Amino acid sequence: MRMLSARLGLVLFVVSALDHSTARAATRTVCFQLKFVEDRSACPDASTPGARRPCGATGDLMPAVGHYVELWDKDTDAGDPDDKIGTWVKANQSAGCATFEWEQASHSHGETNPDVYLQYINMVRQTGCPGCVKITSLDGNVSPPVPPAPTTWREGTATDPDAYVAVDCTSGSYCWIANAPLWYLRLTSQARWQFELCCWILRST
Repeated sequence: MRMLSARLGLVLFVVSALDHSTARAATRTVCFQLKFVEDRSACPDASTPGARRPCGATGDLMPAVGHYVELWDKDTDAGDPDDKIGTWVKANQSAGCATFEWEQASHSHGETNPDVYLQYINMVRQTGCPGCVKITSLDGNVSPPVPPAPTTWREGTATDPDAYVAVDCTSGSYCWIANAPLWYLRLTSQARWQFELCCWILRST
């Protein structure tokens, strides 16, 4: 994960249109890796013929594939809400990069460079086909069921509020969400939901 040369060719699928102007300005590219903590029991092992996502050892970190994420611009000024940049699907097991318009986009509001963080929005699709099935997680503890709140890395840590934010992402560079020594974002609670079992069924390349 720490070799820059191994990262640069990785892409995500864009699934929501960004605001483009006819006069294009320089784009921004934000990269990240997203992993689940392995906690499955009802899944095939590596010896099962045709198993594309076999179970790993409990506690292993397994790359998320086919999962929807949103990128947001973090704004800390009073009365200035965060702005959604767009939605992407993580297309493979490796880290991915999302490229988007900034200067000419309505969500930039004249800001020179964005401070980008990621939200996980509880949706997943099978990859590798245009009309693949999509699953949306719903909270069955309420009636009618509603999607649970997104998982966000906006606030960082107690000592670094921007620990998981690509701060001041400039044109022409690869801006990373989460830096050394981890180089990835980790999800734990989702792995214990029935939703996660469905996710692993769908996730294939």
